[in-house]
Amino acid sequence: MTIGGLSVSSAHADSVLADSVSIEKLLKRLEAQDARIEQLENAASSINNSETEATSSNVETGYQKGFYIRSKDGASLPFKVKINGRLQARWQGFDRDNSETQSRNEFEVERARLTFSGYFKDPKLNYYINLDGDTDDNHRVVFHDFWFGYQFLQEFGLYAGKVMVPGSRDWRNGSTYTHLVDRSLATTFFRPDRSVGVWAKGKLEAPKIAYEAMVANGLNTTDLKTGGVDDQLAYSANVYWEPLADYGKGYADLKGSQKLAIRVGTSASYAEFGGSNAEDGDEAEQRFVRLSNGTRITEEGALGDGSQVENFDLTLLATDFAAKYRGFSVNSEAFFRWISDVNGTGDFTHTNFYDFGFYVDAGLMVIPTTVELVGRYSWIDGDFGNNDEYAAGANWYVDGTHKNKLTFDATFLDDAIASSSSPNFQIGDSGVMYRLQWQVAF
Repeated sequence: MTIGGLSVSSAHADSVLADSVSIEKLLKRLEAQDARIEQLENAASSINNSETEATSSNVETGYQKGFYIRSKDGASLPFKVKINGRLQARWQGFDRDNSETQSRNEFEVERARLTFSGYFKDPKLNYYINLDGDTDDNHRVVFHDFWFGYQFLQEFGLYAGKVMVPGSRDWRNGSTYTHLVDRSLATTFFRPDRSVGVWAKGKLEAPKIAYEAMVANGLNTTDLKTGGVDDQLAYSANVYWEPLADYGKGYADLKGSQKLAIRVGTSASYAEFGGSNAEDGDEAEQRFVRLSNGTRITEEGALGDGSQVENFDLTLLATDFAAKYRGFSVNSEAFFRWISDVNGTGDFTHTNFYDFGFYVDAGLMVIPTTVELVGRYSWIDGDFGNNDEYAAGANWYVDGTHKNKLTFDATFLDDAIASSSSPNFQIGDSGVMYRLQWQVAF
């Protein structure tokens, strides 16, 4: 047989033809598979695009008192994430009037905070997370507050997590809206701090009353490990009433209230300190309590020669009053504290004693919504001595809100008996403290 001018045997020709048929079948099969793969890829792309369109159509983003990502109305899984931030850049100087007090001249970032809040599955099931950075706290970022809760009704909600113990109105109102750079000396001395626990809160429209009640590990267990927390729980609650008009947020009358707005309230707290789990040392829960001479109650000899306090009970009551009218505002809180059933070792000169204190501040918007002048006085008195504070300053509300605010103040102290890095108070401070702070928030 001749193929292409070549003479080949019949058997060899049959083999060549068979191979050609096999290659042709393989090529057709590959073409069919390529077409099928392209068809499947197109189908998958169409499905992905439709899912993306369906997902994006149920979600919206934007800014409303914070950046938010949330589901649209009618979504099968409702949720909301709101992101807020705040930074307080501060300069502080201290002009001492004796050699025992340390002079200061420094910049710091007092509060650099990022918060996440919102709800999930149900608008009534909400959460809050607060991250806080501070240059005078070893430049660490910590989980300051974190909780979740269910607001069954406006009148009642149940929550769990870590939060400010509600034992003082000035403390619970937060650091965003303070009249001067930070809280008063009296508030710093008496107030509780943060703790982990459960609480209920709600508002009643008629009359306009709001409340919060908490059961917590202690009055101040914010950064303590298990070994530093005793086995006794703490109880705290506050309630306030706005009888005339809506008082709003913040101490300043930024809106120039045309109607007199009044807020009156009270707080109560009780805790037993020094249970069987408490440890001695800097991490002990009871160390935060100071006497009216500035000494920690747990320091050796605080209550007499050779004495060492191990157990005591603390009851704190506070009453507050605030008012706003035509750019003028006044705020005040009085504190009543009883320390009782003091036990320990050594000789005690006191086993029960009482401390009293208060602060009052007043502000006047000299340029409506923009510039405010403020003055403050606070006083602490007890069985071991007394102490006071004079302060005056000015606020410039750059955009008419607390979200862009410059504050300058000067504070006169005479052997201060309270200590906290947030308001820059140090035990024994005598002299004049100057502070300039720029607060920016979103």
